Amino acid sequence: MELMRSADLYGVNYDTGEEGFNLAAVMLLGKDEVISRIASAYRTDVIVRRENLDRYDDRLIVTTNLIEAQAQISEFAKRYLPDRFMLEGDQTVSPRDIIIRELVSNLIIHREFVSPYPAKFLILNDGIHTENASKAIFQGQLAITSFKPVSKNPFIAKFFRNIGLADELGSGMRNLYKYSKPYSGKDPMLDDGDVFEAFVPVRWVEGNLPQDGMTAHEETGHDPNEQGNNPDETVNKTDAWVNNDPDNPNIDPNDPNNDLETVDDFATREYMLLRLIHENPAITYRQAAAILKISESTVKRTFRALRNAKFIERQGSSRRGSWCILPPSKHVE
Repeated sequence: MELMRSADLYGVNYDTGEEGFNLAAVMLLGKDEVISRIASAYRTDVIVRRENLDRYDDRLIVTTNLIEAQAQISEFAKRYLPDRFMLEGDQTVSPRDIIIRELVSNLIIHREFVSPYPAKFLILNDGIHTENASKAIFQGQLAITSFKPVSKNPFIAKFFRNIGLADELGSGMRNLYKYSKPYSGKDPMLDDGDVFEAFVPVRWVEGNLPQDGMTAHEETGHDPNEQGNNPDETVNKTDAWVNNDPDNPNIDPNDPNNDLETVDDFATREYMLLRLIHENPAITYRQAAAILKISESTVKRTFRALRNAKFIERQGSSRRGSWCILPPSKHVE
């Protein structure tokens, strides 16, 4: 009870003098049947609609307490959104995971729970959309330069901060703007009103939806055009295009008839490989090729490109050594 009191989840109703748990306590920790009696309209629809536009590709309806709801929605979203890799100093981070965390936390923390309007987390072809009923303090599109955050459910927000699922007030919007650019190349859009709407663009990789039990993370590394029959394959015209070789007159990246991989495909493979190196610095060409489902020759080309750009370096012998990810200051522009 001391814990519940210190979290402002149990207190006194000064109008009636009665003590008890408040709505925040029920929504955060209550059982499903209790939540359904107190907030009968509460639910979150999580929908993937990218191929079956008339209905949906997959759907999750969440009616459980907010702690479990945060985990369920986040895990569902990670299955369908491509993961990308970036360096912050000498640390690897996933913009996708940070964006999902901020969108889900906002959807849960700052909603009006007694409203009949269901909250939505939509994964569409243009990106991620969220909608939730709100106590409108400001009407219109929010700008990062003039935004003044106000906590709409302070007890819930405080609890989420204390358990590490949210940061200080206003940090969510700053993180969305910070990580949306490297994730999709575009800024997010946030609109406040009786319904709060957030939109974060997604730059999809070829292959799009996960199939046959593969996650989007695994599918991103798969190259359906990869041949992989010649282990001694030398640099081909794809390498020359990606590396912007001005001396190769046979390559026209604007020619719709060529079958070159796109820069996005190549960059995604680099991100995936850097992540594998971060997890296992001693990873071999063969191990990386098996995980990424591409040929060893393609893996070797990607290693070479990362090494030439000073993203990685080899430490020790070729047989017993390991790879080291270099800090951004050493990268070749």
